[in-house]
Amino acid sequence: MKLNSLKSKFIAGILVITPAFVSIFIIFFIFDKIDKLISPLVVRFIQKYFINIELPHFVITLLSLLFLFLFILFVGIIAENFIGKRIIRLIDKLLSSMPLIKGIYVAMKQLLDAFRLTNSKKFNKVVFVEYPKKDMWVIGFTTSPLCNDISKYFSGKEDEKAVMVNVFIPTTPNPTSGYLIVVNSQDVIETDLSIEEAVKYVVSGGVIQPEKCLSKEV
Repeated sequence: MKLNSLKSKFIAGILVITPAFVSIFIIFFIFDKIDKLISPLVVRFIQKYFINIELPHFVITLLSLLFLFLFILFVGIIAENFIGKRIIRLIDKLLSSMPLIKGIYVAMKQLLDAFRLTNSKKFNKVVFVEYPKKDMWVIGFTTSPLCNDISKYFSGKEDEKAVMVNVFIPTTPNPTSGYLIVVNSQDVIETDLSIEEAVKYVVSGGVIQPEKCLSKEV
């Protein structure tokens, strides 16, 4: 086996192992920190209001996860009402303006927003649109055809057989912000890319290529 071939396979192994190892490490690290933070509170709560006995650690851990789940659910319920939304906007504005926290908070928010966008059911297809001028193409997501009440404004200006569609153009690196454009469906190039692949492509600024491209490179 040649040295270059051995080096290439070794690098390929690193590229496969590293993301998996880092992901598992982060999950265990977060789980350990949450357990150490909540478990003492759970033990005190049980001993004070229920029974004064020493429970097995795995039972305490399960109870800690249950309390964490209920807390997150409670926050989610509050976030859905009017007052909760105003409180969340206030906290978001405060954290986004704090010098030391701003960078981390904004980055994490964009990452979670991208994950939420990836799992969105509101987008139909990944498309390319010539925007904002000729010979300049951007990636976008079709959301829905234009309703009849709005389509009437385009009558006589477009081909009668054409359908006007809404296309959301995401921005980099935060794909949850962007532009809504209305275009003729005949001017849209449809792709077979998944929403997840397109979001990764946008967030990374084109660095993370779709799997189809990577498979061809290999």
